[in-house]
Amino acid sequence: DDDQIRRLMSDLPKIKATAASGKILLEGNCDEFGTDEYNHALGLKRAKAVKSLLVNSGIGSEHIDTVSYGESNPTCTVDAPACHAKNRRVEINKL
Repeated sequence: DDDQIRRLMSDLPKIKATAASGKILLEGNCDEFGTDEYNHALGLKRAKAVKSLLVNSGIGSEHIDTVSYGESNPTCTVDAPACHAKNRRVEINKL
């Protein structure tokens, strides 16, 4: 969503610095709706979309790995729309 893209772009200098000193891991996540197979594919699609944005911003693809956790790594477990939205995300971590 647009807010997530704005946050990503504001964090871009920090992400570039992290990638320059090693590798980063983009972790795709989903809410609990859908099959395990579907959510795994969706999480990977999210991670690859962020990778594409980062590569287009000047980070070498060799510095970026992607993984999907599907719905297995929720940040919020309350059964509410706002909570489900928090679980649809990509986390960026240093390897």
